[in-house]
Amino acid sequence: MRMTRADRGISAAAAQRLKPDRRFRRPGIRGKMCGMSAARSDPADGARRRRLATAFEAAFGGRPTHVARAPGRVNLIGEHVDYHGGPVLPQSLALDTRVAFRAVPADRVDLRTTAVGVEPAWQRYPDAMLAVLRERGVPVAGFEGVVDSALPIGAGLSSSAALLVAVGLALTSAAGEAVGAARLAELARDAEHRTGVASGAMDFVAALFGRVDGPIRIDCADGAIAPVPGPPPSHRWAVVSSGMRHELAASAYNARVAECRAALATLRDAGVTDADRLADVGADRLPTVARVLDDLGTRRVRHVVTECARVDTVVAALERGDVGAVGAALRASHRSLRDDYAVSVPAVDALVDAIGVIPGVAGVRMTGGGFGGSLVALVGAGTDDALAACVARHPGATLIDPAPGPAASVTPWVA
Repeated sequence: MRMTRADRGISAAAAQRLKPDRRFRRPGIRGKMCGMSAARSDPADGARRRRLATAFEAAFGGRPTHVARAPGRVNLIGEHVDYHGGPVLPQSLALDTRVAFRAVPADRVDLRTTAVGVEPAWQRYPDAMLAVLRERGVPVAGFEGVVDSALPIGAGLSSSAALLVAVGLALTSAAGEAVGAARLAELARDAEHRTGVASGAMDFVAALFGRVDGPIRIDCADGAIAPVPGPPPSHRWAVVSSGMRHELAASAYNARVAECRAALATLRDAGVTDADRLADVGADRLPTVARVLDDLGTRRVRHVVTECARVDTVVAALERGDVGAVGAALRASHRSLRDDYAVSVPAVDALVDAIGVIPGVAGVRMTGGGFGGSLVALVGAGTDDALAACVARHPGATLIDPAPGPAASVTPWVA
């Protein structure tokens, strides 16, 4: 894929170094910046490095100088509430997207992919990221690069956000620019909006602030980020792809955003709430909500309000090691996503039901935007064989590696 920057210059004011953003900070971390970091050698990555090196050599000759990587994520709970200002609980994954690149003096960006038979539509994501950076006055430099992704497309594990973040890191790093992680998250979110999906900030913040040691609780209203422990040693997270690709821009995702905005406007006009965000409508207002709104609006609001509460229920349960409470919240979340927010589909519901009755499974729900995609389950020891057999009985479904991964980074290329 070839993208050419048409505008030839950036104003002096716009070229100033970006300052750290006040939003989306971990406690105790002041202004995390996205720039070059030390190289890390992982023997398990050898095949991917060879694939990137081969593709880069074939496309451009020579070797890249750096590689930008951004992880996918599995959202444990807090679905469809980030764009309403609610809390979410994502875990960054070891599965990631990488861009091997080198800066070039020419005013162009030439980006290829190792994927075979990939749809040309993937190009709209790098195009959007480049356009947003240029419009916001962020210095970027021309580069030659190759994309390689371990994330399944359309599985609800944030493959598009990982691509946007990795490309954003490559574009800014090639220019020698260290951009605040929070700022880059917002820019990448705005780039996804350009592709037709009115997403919230969660996926991008998870990619840029994720950690190996457990999920993070993100308050999408004030940007606060807090580490949360993983499950006790007796249990682990399992991720299952339903095999049904979701296409958020072509689905009812954006309709849900519009429905909720309309519901909030009606509630404000009726004096039910003065909240600016749906997540701030109190649970005690739900009976009044039901009297003011029609059935559809009531169900949409009920999901957002109760899902926000479930996030903090799960956080507290993980902190005390209460797998029963976590499992109950996962099951309630799926019922709400299915019945109130209407973003699940029968095939996913059937898989949730089948996994949910396996002995040792504490709870399971759909995860991601919905309309297909993946499931996340909290499973106990000794469930591996039964879970694998259950997944095998559902055509197209596969187990996904749930290993956690670190936050996005740029490192020197290691041959």
